Amino acid sequence: MSDCIPFIFRPIAEDNNTITGDIRIGESATVHSPVLLILHGFKGFKDWGFFPYVAEYFALEGFITITVNFSLNGYRPNSDRIEAPEDFHHNTISREIQETLALIEALQAGTLHPSLHEYANNPLYILGHSRGGGIALAAAARSSHIMKAIIWNSVATFDRFTPRQKQLWAESGAFPVENARTGQALSLGLEYLQDITENELSISPVAMAAQLHHTPLLIVHAEQDMTVPLREAHKLLYSSSARAQLHVIARTGHTFGAVHPFQGSTPALDEALAVTTDFLKQ
Repeated sequence: MSDCIPFIFRPIAEDNNTITGDIRIGESATVHSPVLLILHGFKGFKDWGFFPYVAEYFALEGFITITVNFSLNGYRPNSDRIEAPEDFHHNTISREIQETLALIEALQAGTLHPSLHEYANNPLYILGHSRGGGIALAAAARSSHIMKAIIWNSVATFDRFTPRQKQLWAESGAFPVENARTGQALSLGLEYLQDITENELSISPVAMAAQLHHTPLLIVHAEQDMTVPLREAHKLLYSSSARAQLHVIARTGHTFGAVHPFQGSTPALDEALAVTTDFLKQ
């Protein structure tokens, strides 16, 4: 088992919203252990399904792992449903990128948490799932600190809406979103629409992947992903440098067969973990 250390971090000085996270440090950790930052996706949170298991797995493999809730994902500590739908409504892609970069800077400066002081200058890797994969790509393109990036079932675009949907969104001021797991009726605000429209080129996962000239990239994607089709992984691979590689996992979907509450690993998740471990330890 590893030590799991909760922390709170305010990423943007201009407001009081905070990231909550967990740091895991295994018994085999040394002063040279790499740090792995793990990012959740849309409607996700750090305690969903496989995230604690994945963080623990890599901690036991000798990595220092950090899982986080983005400040406006709507979740609160120890909750598995959105408690602040107004936060979810006002969240944006650019904000999640900004928060990730702020967290990385605090980590490198040794100010994120006292338990991380001795690892401040260690190799830093990033792993993102689904929309979190797109955020991870943007962070890796912007931060020279990230030495390797891994994306699981990552989106190739944040604009996943039809022209008609965006027209109605602009007219009404909100885009309805249902959380199928909890049955909650949620919405995205105009800030989100403006962000993916006005900042399309600067936040595009495809464009960000193309900028990773010196950062090795592992793309892991489920063959039968119905949420983010496999063709998006091929778009990311096509746009990437020669240092990118794609691993397709057969006969599985967007969460590799894992569910929430977590009921144990699956062969597909085991495969994702194994190929990711090999990539990180190369």
